[in-house]
Amino acid sequence: MLSEWRNTLGGLDFGNKLLAGLFHGVMPRTAGFNSVDVGAMHSSTLLINDVLMFIGGGSAGTSGGIKVTTFALLAFVILAEIRGEPTVHVMGRRISPRLSHPNRVRTTL
Repeated sequence: MLSEWRNTLGGLDFGNKLLAGLFHGVMPRTAGFNSVDVGAMHSSTLLINDVLMFIGGGSAGTSGGIKVTTFALLAFVILAEIRGEPTVHVMGRRISPRLSHPNRVRTTL
């Protein structure tokens, strides 16, 4: 909404700008509908749109993407790697290495 305030949302009043911004923040995750001209959007807005479509919705939803929980887990794994920590901790709990580092898991046949 902020990047399109004076562009595609420019002709709308304040309330409709808020509504269109909310709508376009939710739609990439679920259905892909639009209420303004997507072709006229700034490239930064389209990048944000693509990131939202990549992440997708919640794990119980029917939206596409990698899901919000998977994205959050990836973010915490990357943060732990940057810090050099051997395990991943989120809110005082340790994430199983089986979930956070699947290539380190031994499989038995």
